[in-house]
Amino acid sequence: MNLLVHTGMTSVQLLPPLSQPAAAHRASREFWSIDVPYASMGVIPAGAVVPAGHPILAAYPSMFEPVPDVPQLPARAGGPGLIVTREQVVAKRIELLRLGQPAGHNSVARALLVSPDTVRRRLRND
Repeated sequence: MNLLVHTGMTSVQLLPPLSQPAAAHRASREFWSIDVPYASMGVIPAGAVVPAGHPILAAYPSMFEPVPDVPQLPARAGGPGLIVTREQVVAKRIELLRLGQPAGHNSVARALLVSPDTVRRRLRND
């Protein structure tokens, strides 16, 4: 008795041999999640860049495309910036307080390379 059944589908190699996976991924279009905990992130704009290990990438892989070469994820310079979670904002604020540095919205935003409005939205209890 053979337990394996051929489905007619063939396997696909996703990465060429000896290649490195992408360091970051870019949102292919604007979307938002209604599922917790991602609902608190609000709208994810098209072109937003997330690091390869970000949880939203695992939750919605079809909404992102790999960015082949990202030397450094840049600060917002007129385009979409990094996506940060509420937990990352709170952790950075605690870190700044421990270091005796200002920990207001502007300071946390500068440290995380996001806008102060992003920090305010993440800290709101929606």
